[in-house]
Amino acid sequence: MKFSIVLALAIIVSLSMLMVCLKPSLAMEDRRSITITATRSESYLMDVPSSVEVFDSKKIASEIMAKTTPDILKNTPGVMIQKTAYGQGSPYIRGFTGYQTLFLIDGIKLNNSVFRSGPNQYWSSVDSYAIDRLEIVKGAGSVLYGSDAIGGTVNALMKGPTTARGNGQALARHESADNAKIARTEFAYTGPSFGVFLGGSAKDLNDLRAGEGTGRQPKSGHNEWDIDAKTEYAIANNHTLIAAFQNTQQNSVDRTHKTTAAKSWQGTIIGTDKEYSTDQLRRLAYLQYQKKSSDDHAIKLSLSYHTQKEDQFRVTNSSAQEIQSTHVHTLGAFSQFDYKMNLGKIVYGLEYYRDSVNTSKNNYSANGTFISSAIQGPVANNSHYYSAATYLQAEATFAQKIIIIPGLRYNYNKVNAGTYEDTLTGRASSFKKSYNAVVASTKGVYKLGNDDNYSLFASVAQGFRAPNLSDLTRFDEARSGEIEIPSTDLKAEKYLCYETGLKTNFEKFSSELSAYYTQIDGMIIRTPNGVTSSNNKYQVTKKNSGDGYIYGFEAGFHYEFIPSWSLSSSYTWLQGRIDAYPTSASQKSREPITRMMPPTGYAEIKWTHPEHVYWVALSSHFASKQSKLSSADKLDTQRIPPGGSKGYVLVNLRSGLTIWRQLRGSIALENIFNKNYRVHGSGINGPGFNLITGIDWFF
Repeated sequence: MKFSIVLALAIIVSLSMLMVCLKPSLAMEDRRSITITATRSESYLMDVPSSVEVFDSKKIASEIMAKTTPDILKNTPGVMIQKTAYGQGSPYIRGFTGYQTLFLIDGIKLNNSVFRSGPNQYWSSVDSYAIDRLEIVKGAGSVLYGSDAIGGTVNALMKGPTTARGNGQALARHESADNAKIARTEFAYTGPSFGVFLGGSAKDLNDLRAGEGTGRQPKSGHNEWDIDAKTEYAIANNHTLIAAFQNTQQNSVDRTHKTTAAKSWQGTIIGTDKEYSTDQLRRLAYLQYQKKSSDDHAIKLSLSYHTQKEDQFRVTNSSAQEIQSTHVHTLGAFSQFDYKMNLGKIVYGLEYYRDSVNTSKNNYSANGTFISSAIQGPVANNSHYYSAATYLQAEATFAQKIIIIPGLRYNYNKVNAGTYEDTLTGRASSFKKSYNAVVASTKGVYKLGNDDNYSLFASVAQGFRAPNLSDLTRFDEARSGEIEIPSTDLKAEKYLCYETGLKTNFEKFSSELSAYYTQIDGMIIRTPNGVTSSNNKYQVTKKNSGDGYIYGFEAGFHYEFIPSWSLSSSYTWLQGRIDAYPTSASQKSREPITRMMPPTGYAEIKWTHPEHVYWVALSSHFASKQSKLSSADKLDTQRIPPGGSKGYVLVNLRSGLTIWRQLRGSIALENIFNKNYRVHGSGINGPGFNLITGIDWFF
């Protein structure tokens, strides 16, 4: 393990020296590319000591053609998009997913206290076509963003009147693999001091056709409706008031692998339920005040109310019916202050989030007659979860070459579990618990060369994750054949993350290389307790026993080698091991992390018309076989084949055309050779040959 880390660092240093020695005779490109999420204030990408990717709305809608928000990241180094179901994508970022990755909407947390440890569907509740910019910062971000920001932090900056193009936009998309029909309309008005934006999307996704050998996958489609609105009012010079509302409704999103409608893949087991589907509703309303002065002093205040609701309908193999509901109402508030100094700047602020959680579980006979109500739903009913924090991060620049960024955060979390089922007594119980955490980080950038074409960066950051209601009180199905039971004595997870890398930025060439190591201390893991429930499923409890590590290497570049022609490529290699309990015995064993991303790469060659009238791109995405499985992977027989997930190579062809100034068309041939594949850990196979057509009209 130590040799692998040294090897990865040696590669970074060697390539860094090679690039410096080459000294490409290329002019520096316009350096206005910025990120907000990495430092909580506007910073040039080259000045940020983190691995960052930024996607704008044009790339999302016309080049990637992403139906869902997780799909935006599908070719990002270090990210694997696992799909439990067609409408339930869950990004694994540097080995972490679920409640160990953080999603923000205009800086407001999507994560709440019922998020699960493994793959979940929550990111898909954010409409990809309503996003103006998506920023992903990989690695620990606990100092700036608190609990959950371990694998990475993603911030969706939503469209509004100041980002709209013209008076509005209408778009339509069609995909052949699932006969998907997507439409969106946007309207915008911007006056001297007031702007308003209104958008709406409709998505009708039908049963997905996989590659040769599997074909159509029943019960894999669903539909979705989205509405988003935003107003911006300049109450004075550099003082802006923003009000926004978002609503997403998804209906009948099936977890196909759990049902008899599933198709076996390389020996996976067919589910036994006749139906297993979820209706999901998300609503967000917020009010924000922003002040930015000419000397770069800034203030941002936010007040939000977030509703996330899940209704799960299940029909067992005996035709018994079960309905579970989870309603989470989150009140959020934060303040952020940016202060410019001679040496640099300071960013500091306060945060507060309060979850009110209500859950239920009702059982019915095959004919729909009510039988009983459980003490709790998936997590404790009538519960509250609080999070309060303060943070401070300074940034100092020395000799215009060295940037040092230290940071510190204090976080307080409190749990009031109202009603949960004590599995020892079978009776309703409740408890209160609180957690405190202080975390720090130090990051730095060293600019090489006279024109700052090269940036070496490095960071050491502590991370933490306080147990949430899902950790402490979940009483629900987990992986295939498992029932997760409440565990009320858990402690906070702790992490220590190291990263180093090199960025280059020229007019025709840019690249990023990074290596990282994450030390894991007390991760909450599931372990069998030797008890089998009445429906022949193994009970699993949770413990802070997951000590281990994850390390990896990521590389990517973009090169315009001759006018109009460019080449892009990326590669990801990741390894990780963690302590686990393979059986109900008390003996721990160190094994591969669950759903470890296999070696993965992406390459694209693109031709663009000199006047950018149209473009054509040929790309390939590959993933190696993943046979390094944890004991949990081996038990997840409905999603992971015996021996692991096989590798695959996909070939795609994409093109875009500006028909005239206000009309743009796009077309893509995905998986041209109709390969049958499944992303590691997914419950459904990916699309086979897929013809995607799109039209965008700006008015």
